[in-house]
Amino acid sequence: VTGALITAIYQFRFFDIPVNGWTIVPLFIAMEFCYYWFHHASHRMRWFWSAHVVHHSSETMNMTTAMRQSLLYSLTGWWLFFMPMVLLGVHPAVVFSLYAFNLCYQYFVHTEAVGKLHPWVEFWFNTPSAHRVHHGRNPEYIDRNYG
Repeated sequence: VTGALITAIYQFRFFDIPVNGWTIVPLFIAMEFCYYWFHHASHRMRWFWSAHVVHHSSETMNMTTAMRQSLLYSLTGWWLFFMPMVLLGVHPAVVFSLYAFNLCYQYFVHTEAVGKLHPWVEFWFNTPSAHRVHHGRNPEYIDRNYG
């Protein structure tokens, strides 16, 4: 059903955006923007939190925390956050391939084995130390740092 809806949305696209050396980085940044808002909603809206809470239930940060995902995601409509890219004209296979690449990176940020990186890297990228703060239980860090 979801695939049919995404295909239907793609039929109403505004443009045909190709994937090449000039577009792949901006497309990945656009996908990251969509992912940010999906993750933000997953913390701020109870409907999406009902699925995301499983991911935050781990008491330790390790690679298995990245794999701790809810079966409810398919029911909550997480894919809607990526539909702006599809409407703009990015083929759904490209959007979700970029999303899969992002999820591979998530294994890296869900670890305690990597300490703080260079300050420049910590400023521009989601790093394991920054993401540990996101998963923290300190009141001042709850629902912060969605990168």
